[in-house]
Amino acid sequence: MAPAAFFHRLIKELLFPVGLVLLVGLVWSFAPAFGFLVFGLAGLALFVWLAILAVRILAACWEKQWASAATIVGGVGLSVILAWPVLQAGPYLHLAVMYPYYQAKIIQAHGQRTAFYWGGDGAAISTDNDYWLVYDSSGKVRSENGQPMIGKEPPHYHYGVVTVRPLIGSFYLRTESIPD
Repeated sequence: MAPAAFFHRLIKELLFPVGLVLLVGLVWSFAPAFGFLVFGLAGLALFVWLAILAVRILAACWEKQWASAATIVGGVGLSVILAWPVLQAGPYLHLAVMYPYYQAKIIQAHGQRTAFYWGGDGAAISTDNDYWLVYDSSGKVRSENGQPMIGKEPPHYHYGVVTVRPLIGSFYLRTESIPD
């Protein structure tokens, strides 16, 4: 098999798993409350995909089509390697899709620090997280990373931790984590 044909087939093998993980990251970014549901459905889809690939690998080996079997195994390996970075692309895509709206709000705020609520997740058995996109041209939001978060009024005397992750330019993803 020529190298070009091998890489073409390898890319075809990567389309489903990488596309699915990218979709999960994007949906999770827009609706974090549905994270468990999205991960569950994606996990089921990946399980079915892996079962189909196992049958394809066995069939290729049975027919002694070693190049086909290697392509499939390589696709699985690359999918595993690419899963985490692709999943992390969700907030960047969210920002790109909604950028005109955010830019209009930032202009209305005269370039001052502006926060956009991106939703929350959590359940009775897990940590509650609230996600915020923060525009801060001064970068002072970085100083909040790792700081404790304390509620001001009853019954919200929660404690938690703030994490700040730079996205691009003056945009940051601020997460408020409150353990149950």
